[in-house]
Amino acid sequence: MASHRLRTSLSILGIIIGVASVILVGSVGMSGKNAIMKELEMFGLRSLYVFSSYKEDNPIKRKERKGDPITNGDILAIPANCPKVTSVAPICWDWGSWVRHRTRFAQVRLIATTPAISRIRNELPEIGRFLTEEDLKNNRRVCVVGRDIAKKLFPKEKDPIGKEILHIGRRLPKKTRYTIVGVLKVEDTPLSSKISGMPMEENKMFVPITIFQRALNTKGVDDIVAEAILQDQGEEAAEEIKGFLEKRYKGKFCYESETMQQHIDVTNQILGTVAWIGVIAAVVSLLVGGIGIMNVMVSSVAERTREIGIRKSLGARDKDILFQFLTEASVLSIIGGAIGILIGISATLAIETISKHPSLLSREFVALAIFVSCLVGILSGLYPAIRASRLDPIDALRYE
Repeated sequence: MASHRLRTSLSILGIIIGVASVILVGSVGMSGKNAIMKELEMFGLRSLYVFSSYKEDNPIKRKERKGDPITNGDILAIPANCPKVTSVAPICWDWGSWVRHRTRFAQVRLIATTPAISRIRNELPEIGRFLTEEDLKNNRRVCVVGRDIAKKLFPKEKDPIGKEILHIGRRLPKKTRYTIVGVLKVEDTPLSSKISGMPMEENKMFVPITIFQRALNTKGVDDIVAEAILQDQGEEAAEEIKGFLEKRYKGKFCYESETMQQHIDVTNQILGTVAWIGVIAAVVSLLVGGIGIMNVMVSSVAERTREIGIRKSLGARDKDILFQFLTEASVLSIIGGAIGILIGISATLAIETISKHPSLLSREFVALAIFVSCLVGILSGLYPAIRASRLDPIDALRYE
């Protein structure tokens, strides 16, 4: 190995690249998964949605269905009839409406709901408070707005609490004034608006659902947002709600659901596919490194045939020769693995420093890289070692 340094270095280069790739790809993949899961926590990992839908394509049948598929009475009855549901909140939407303060305008997504949504969906105020039961009981015209709305309407004020805004709705026929009681706390997460049914943009505006229903003279509800007792019971909780509603209305309406667990499963599938691509690339690099070591060892056996014959004639057994060449191959692999581990850890720590993302390095993938490098050394050296151990000593001594 020392007398053929260039050949030795080239042979272990593939191992270095492969091991470093395993650590880097694995650590970055796990970090990405943790980051996405952290974002999903903002939506409530146990949250779920239930809403009415039409499964048939016949427009006539759609018109025959009169009445509201979800009402306030259903919201009150769900907790008692669905054991896997711990909290429930109604939602009524007014998409693409506007709010105004003097000469400034902002487009909003009005969400009429109850205080329960704050806990289910982690809708927490940064300034002021969220909606309360007193707001609903007393039909108070109050609202909680996103930061974007507050900045557009009150650019020079840090605290817009107590300010009045005029809502110009699309579904709501009349202009309504609301008093701001809270400004939402929204994390800077670019994936948030893409992985949830409810928008996480900063242009949300929450108002008491009683005000919304009173303006439209209805007790109907657009959607149900609920929370399962356990995270892995989201699907079961959604099925309970749908089953309860279908039974309550005797199959008159159809219902569909979305759960946060579905988003988590999709995320895991995507990240799993990406991880497998990275692993395959790393395995190819390790395979190339293993072939390089095997080539070196085969050449070494050919060059040292006479040496093997001399050793055997002096009493060396087949297993001694086997152990000698297997050890040399393992040493090559271990050296490459050690260098690859150092490079992989250094690159991972560098990315962690630049991205300012903590806990990027994965110990599991470092351990995997060590194991794989040792395994590659043993497997790549096995054939040359067996070939060397089986050489006939007389033929070996005559080899030129």
